[in-house]
Amino acid sequence: RQLGEFGAEKDVPLAAAVDARQGLVALGGSSKQVRVHRIKDGSLAFAGKHDDFVLGLDFSRSGEWLAAADRSGVVKVWDTATGRLEQTLTGHRGAVHAVEIG
Repeated sequence: RQLGEFGAEKDVPLAAAVDARQGLVALGGSSKQVRVHRIKDGSLAFAGKHDDFVLGLDFSRSGEWLAAADRSGVVKVWDTATGRLEQTLTGHRGAVHAVEIG
């Protein structure tokens, strides 16, 4: 069943993740941004900037964290309650195409 339509991306999203328990959907792509929307009304919960295309997204099992991977090899971890960037992981030798957070 379709939950709604989220975001106003100018291009096709390259990554998406849903946390139905927290009521959030995350989108990322060529905008070099992660945008997290509330499922109930589509409003923006928070957005975070990357330096390159966002290629992978995953919510933690608890819904507390959102990991976002990008084409420059950076993975950022966001606190979903506050939208605050909690950690930036660097050192990958190329693009990170997918991410999984426990």
